[in-house]
This record gives sequence, C-alpha cells and structure tokens, in this order.
Amino acid sequence: WKTSQGPLEYSEIFRGEVYDARKELEGWLEPGYDDSSWTRPMELPYRADQYGGKLVAQVDPPVRVVEEIKPVSVTKTDRGTYIYDMGQNMVGNVRLKVQGGERGREVVLDHAEMLDEDGSLYKKNLRTAVPVDTYILKGSGTEIYEPTYTFHGFRFVELKGYPGEPDLDTITGRVIHTDAPVSGKLTTSDARLNKLISNIYWGQRGNFISVPTDCPQRDERLGWTGDAMVFSRTACFNMDVATFFKKYTIDMIDAQLDTGSFPDVAPNCGYHARKVGKRKGTEWIRPYTAGWADAGVIIPWTLYEVYGDKEILEQSYDALVSYMGFLI
Repeated sequence: WKTSQGPLEYSEIFRGEVYDARKELEGWLEPGYDDSSWTRPMELPYRADQYGGKLVAQVDPPVRVVEEIKPVSVTKTDRGTYIYDMGQNMVGNVRLKVQGGERGREVVLDHAEMLDEDGSLYKKNLRTAVPVDTYILKGSGTEIYEPTYTFHGFRFVELKGYPGEPDLDTITGRVIHTDAPVSGKLTTSDARLNKLISNIYWGQRGNFISVPTDCPQRDERLGWTGDAMVFSRTACFNMDVATFFKKYTIDMIDAQLDTGSFPDVAPNCGYHARKVGKRKGTEWIRPYTAGWADAGVIIPWTLYEVYGDKEILEQSYDALVSYMGFLI
C-alpha cells in the first residue's frame, strides 16, 4: 500500500465536503503511473482488545444513488447567489456542472429544507450541521463535481461563486438511500391522502441510509430504536426491508447493555452512556427507555410476521431472552 494527498480535502455527513480539483492525480488508476513520490502508510498491529468483533459481509443492500431529480426553478438573489428549488424534499446531494471560470475559484453548494421569510435558506433547525459542499475549479473545460462521502436533507440549494449565469441544467439532485426494492404502492381517489402516502414514502427513503435514522438533515441522524420500531411495519409495506432490518437487529444486539436492556440508539455511538442527570449527588445514566428498548423484540417479530423467516428469531433468541429477564 502507498498513500498520497488527493483532491478530497475532507468529506463527512455533518460538515459537507471540500473537493480541490487542482489536486487531482491524473492517471493514478492506470498501469505505469509513477508513484515514486508517494509514501507508505503507518501500519498498526492487530489488537483484539482494541479491534474486537468479527469482519463480516454486508447483510443489507448498499447505499446508492437511486434517482436523479432536476430542479423546478432557479432565482437570483440580491447577494448575487442563486437559489434552486428541487420541488421535493429529498436526501442526497447534487451534481454540479461548471464551464469556464478561473483556476482556484471556489463554487459553493449550500442546502436547506425551507426558506426563511426573506427568501434565504432557513437553517436554524440544522443546529451545528453545516450542509455545505465546496468545489475548487481546476480551470479547464467543462468540470463535473459529484460529492462522494456526504449527504444532506434538503429541498433548496444555494449556489455561490458560480462563473457566469447558471441555469436549470447546472445542478442535478441525486437521491441516495439503501437500495431496498419497492414492494408495494397505494393510490386512492383522494389527492390529499395520496400526498400523505408520498410523504411517508419519501420519509422512509430519506431515513433508510444503512440504518433507520431519525432525521437526515441536522446534527443527529442516529439509529433511534423507538423510531425504527414504530415505523417498521409500515416500512415493510413500501419496500422489501427484510435484510435492512436484519442488519439493524444485529446492530441492536451488538449494542445490548450488560443489564440485558437494548439501548436508545443502535449502532452504539455511546449515547446510552451519556450522563443525563444526578441522583443523590451521584451521576447516573439512563439504563432503559420503554418503547425504545422494546424494539429489540418487536422488530425481529415484525420481520417474522411479514416475511415468515424464522432465522431472524433464531439469531436473536438469546438476546431476547436476556432482555425479558431484565424486564422481569
């Protein structure tokens, strides 16, 4: 293995992405590329106490770009920026097409679900999340930028620093979620009910990204067990989520507490160990939340009811018995 600095400055879900096209390494994927200036990475020895667990194959479908959406309008602001309306609250990112523009120019994509009263992006609900992707031009011909390791929850996109006048073809929305096949649809004679059904479906798509999350936009996006439990039966009507929830059941079992209780959040990100108050001067943690912990039993049982697969119960049985013992 050898390593080198590439164009991706950083990329993650809460702070967006910065891509410097000037640092692209031309031809590095091709045979004969000269990597003599590259360095060797640091090699760490395996330690079971630090890297516990098993390396296993992915159980659920991969997260993919499953649909592309064109914006329905673009408006120039008094600040000289451009606000796009995608026409749909979606989860993913946007492809940017830039032609012209000097080398080193920064083109910024900012995202939000709503507009404020003054027409600017409303981002108070995002808390500390910064849904901003920045592309730095290399300055040659037509450049296409697609974010790699980040996603946002948004309907509106503000484009800043674009050279020239953008149009509706400048950006394209890329819908991203776990690629679980659609398994059911419902259409009625009532347009309002149809809109509600559509909102439920889009809500499922936006929150099924490897794990069932609580929200796709702010600085949280955690696998809340209670949220997943309440929605699991509905989810089965819309998509084939057998392997998606099988994977999540494994996450819940992996995160099961020593007491036998299931946590509020899975995969385990330390949330259940957070200090939430004091009792008689001693700090304590929340060991159990009714409804949330129950997801460890209800979700596997729901999968069995819907898909008739006993394997999920066999795999979960010891964990379920431990949880019931905790309740008793």
